[in-house]
Amino acid sequence: MMWGAHVLDNYISPKLSELTACSPPEVAALPAYRGAIVLNELFAGIVYTEALRVAASIFILRLREATDDYRNACIELKAYISALPKHDRLEAHTNALSNFESCLIKLNISAAALARVASIVGANPLYKKHDRSPLDRLCILANRIKHFDQDILAATNQKIPVPLAPVWLVNDGLECVVCKLSFEELAFILTDFAEDAQNLAVKFPAEANQRREAKRASMQSASEQLAPGDARSATQSSSGTSVTVNMPPMRLP
Repeated sequence: MMWGAHVLDNYISPKLSELTACSPPEVAALPAYRGAIVLNELFAGIVYTEALRVAASIFILRLREATDDYRNACIELKAYISALPKHDRLEAHTNALSNFESCLIKLNISAAALARVASIVGANPLYKKHDRSPLDRLCILANRIKHFDQDILAATNQKIPVPLAPVWLVNDGLECVVCKLSFEELAFILTDFAEDAQNLAVKFPAEANQRREAKRASMQSASEQLAPGDARSATQSSSGTSVTVNMPPMRLP
């Protein structure tokens, strides 16, 4: 079945009649980096400060959920596009938009947690509010979704038409009434954040562990030059050594 622009744009989703072809970039699934943080502390002797551990855990958890939502949204969107010019897969479009909305909200939470991490480790801010960067526009889109109830109430109180949706899909991305985020920009944020997640869970802890092992080796070497009693004391002090992660400035967008 085929529907005209009036039905598509006014009953289903804004600008749906203009959604005719799109190919969002592929994004790989995020590894279980959150579990790596737990294992680092339990078995590798890597100690995160409480503030860093909490912020990093929120960042990685929400990033993984956002990545899964993006991947599922792309599958549904491609299913809708593949059925055109017929509109037999309108449910796939609905599922795609729902997953993209979820992705935007969770990715914005992830960005807030990463901003907290950046503050803790002394890195530069991710972005400035109203700078119109991809992260700023991500925040705007996410807030439009979260506060859509207020838009409906405002329209009701002002006796004007209620908006059909807070955000909608276009050929090259997602739009709301005030801004747009392209699929390329959204995919870049996801993959860029994935590198930050790897740094938090794998790279920097591994470097910290190497420093710990080097310290142990140095202490062992020193103990061999001491008297037997002193050597025993030095060896004992090096066993069970833990290291607190003091991360260098991160590679941030």
